[in-house]
Amino acid sequence: MNWSKLYYSHRRKPKDYLFENMPHGEISTSKKMIFCTGMGRSGTHFFAELFDQSNNVNAYHLDEVGNSVADSFFQYAKWYNIDIDITPLINSRSYLAKLSGNIYFESNPYLSLHVPELLENFESKVIILYRNPKNVLESHFNKGWYSNYEPTFNMSKGKVPGYQYNIEKGQHFFGRFIPKEKCDLENWLNYSTIGKIGWNWSMVYTEILKSLESTKKARIVRTDSFNYDQYLHLCEFLEVNPIQENVFLATISKKPGKAIYKKKPSWNNQELLELDMLTKPVFDLLETNANRIK
Repeated sequence: MNWSKLYYSHRRKPKDYLFENMPHGEISTSKKMIFCTGMGRSGTHFFAELFDQSNNVNAYHLDEVGNSVADSFFQYAKWYNIDIDITPLINSRSYLAKLSGNIYFESNPYLSLHVPELLENFESKVIILYRNPKNVLESHFNKGWYSNYEPTFNMSKGKVPGYQYNIEKGQHFFGRFIPKEKCDLENWLNYSTIGKIGWNWSMVYTEILKSLESTKKARIVRTDSFNYDQYLHLCEFLEVNPIQENVFLATISKKPGKAIYKKKPSWNNQELLELDMLTKPVFDLLETNANRIK
């Protein structure tokens, strides 16, 4: 398979299933890899677009990797502490890195809980993306996250929720987890849809921040204030070749999804209260811990 930049120009999805010819057994690689993650709708698509323009990088978004069901399942299992072997997840990225001619760069929100495993198994660095949580919650709300979502299961037994058959796409179930403890679940059920999204946002970044406590191989980046100077310093950290400022500014001006983004028409008092209660403490921690490169 000729897995080249030309083949993926204009960010088209692959015509072939990338893992079709992946060999059995463990796969290892010594290639440099970069993983970009964080809550969805926070700039992962934009960063794939941006870094794919570096001449020593091949960058891909989760849509181009091609198995979001598998990725979201591993995230689901990690959240619920299900004891499964993650070798398939590690093998898949080793395989893609070997296919990539340059530094392999993957931008994928479903990898958000797997930062420790990525750093442990690969010669890699990680970028954590975030932005104003109000905009992220609004975007997910407009995409239907947690809309009329009350999973059916017996919470008194303390088991992991089984797959809900009214949800057609696997990643839409696995990617929208709920509280693990009964007392937290009872509170969660009383949240508005915005509140449930805000809770998810908070949990994702809480887990990410825990995973970064003992590593120097990660950077936290706020995408809604990201500028060229910060980009240059990030490139230096990642050891990738930067693009010219005019190209950077052109990419910023046409961020994926920017033209179709729409605001929630109105926020009621409960939603605003839940936004502040559920996201502000974690947002403040992200702001404090972000590597601001002046």
